Amino acid sequence: MVDIQQKADLSDAATARLRNTIIDAAQASRQLPENMHSAVDVLAGKGLDPRQAVLLAPAIGRLGTAFRVDLADGAAAAYANLNNLKVPISQTNAALDVMAASGNMGAFETCRHRPTSGRA
Repeated sequence: MVDIQQKADLSDAATARLRNTIIDAAQASRQLPENMHSAVDVLAGKGLDPRQAVLLAPAIGRLGTAFRVDLADGAAAAYANLNNLKVPISQTNAALDVMAASGNMGAFETCRHRPTSGRA
């Protein structure tokens, strides 16, 4: 927690509240608190305020549990949704669900553009 505290310049009391929220999110999604901490740390490392990052933790934890996604990878996906696609924090769970379902249906995350052979 010290690394997150330093990144966000949080007080000891704010850090304790953040730690408790991370533990609650981890328990609710049946994840290890250390893994949930890593997800929040990834988000904080990308520049997201940890107080906002922790709001994404429950959705990331559910994604990790349901689809066996590494929570750091889930955090990166949640950040991409938030930063690049402008998905509001309140809709992160739905966005991650859509991504996971799409991945299961057709592995969209591994699709690559295939060059055409020049034939029409």
